[in-house]
Amino acid sequence: MNEIPNWSWALNRLFGLVEKQGGHPVVAQHTPDLDALATLLPATAADPVHRILYQEKGGESTSYLVAMEAAQLLRILQVPREQRQVLHWRREARERVVSATERRNRDLGLAQQRQLGLNLYDTTLSQLRTVPPALAVDRWLLEQLPELRGRQASFLRQQCQELAEGLVLGLDQRIPPLVLQANRAMDAAYAIHAAELIGLPELSAPFRGSPWEVLAKELLDLTVPSAPENAARSDPDRQRINAWAEKLGIGPWYQWVPADPRGDEGP
Repeated sequence: MNEIPNWSWALNRLFGLVEKQGGHPVVAQHTPDLDALATLLPATAADPVHRILYQEKGGESTSYLVAMEAAQLLRILQVPREQRQVLHWRREARERVVSATERRNRDLGLAQQRQLGLNLYDTTLSQLRTVPPALAVDRWLLEQLPELRGRQASFLRQQCQELAEGLVLGLDQRIPPLVLQANRAMDAAYAIHAAELIGLPELSAPFRGSPWEVLAKELLDLTVPSAPENAARSDPDRQRINAWAEKLGIGPWYQWVPADPRGDEGP
C-alpha cells in the first residue's frame, strides 16, 4: 500500500481550512485549455463547490500552484462579503496605453499596434492584481505548511527563470516607459522576494543592479505579511495593490467595483 506523501496531507489540511471558512468543499481540476496558470471559481448557489482550475506545469510546481490558489481563496473568504471588490479596467487609461504603444511601434500594422497596447495594459493590471497578494501567500505557506517547502522552492525557481528570460527578449523599446517600469519593477520585486524567502540569492541576480531594483525594494517595503486565516474586517490585498499602484504611478489605471453578488447561498 502506497503511503500518502506529507505534502498531500498538507494540501488536504489547507482545503479543510477553506471549507471551514466558506462552508463549501474545495476541488482542484486539471484544465489543459485554461488561459491562465490557474484560476478560482468560488462556490455559488448553483454550484456549491469551490473549484481551483489549473494547468499542468509539471513536477512539484503543480501542487504548490494549487496550494497558492487555495490560500488566496482563504484570503478572499475571510473578507466580509459586502466588502469584497474586484479590480476593473478604465477605458481612458487603456486607450492612453494603446496610444503610447502605437507611437513606439510605427513599423507594425495598425491592428498589431493596438493589440500590443491592449496586451501591455492587460498584462500590467494582471501583475498588479496578482503579485502583491502572492507575496503574502508565499510567506504564509512557508510558515504554516512546511511540508510544501520543497514544492514551493521548485515553483519559485521556475517563475524566476521565466522572468529572467523576459529580460533578454529585446522588446523594451516597443514598450512605453511607464509600462516598462511597472512591469520590470514588479518582476524584480517578485524575484527578490523569492530569493530571500527560500534562501537562493541567484534567483534575483538578473535584477540586481538593474534600473528597477530600488523601486522593487520600495514595493516590497509596502507588502506587510498577514495571515489569511485571520478574520480581517477589511481587504488587506486591496490595500497592498493600491499602495503598489500609487508607487508605480498607475493608480488611475483601474477602479474597484463590487464583486458579483452570489446571493445568500454563495460563499
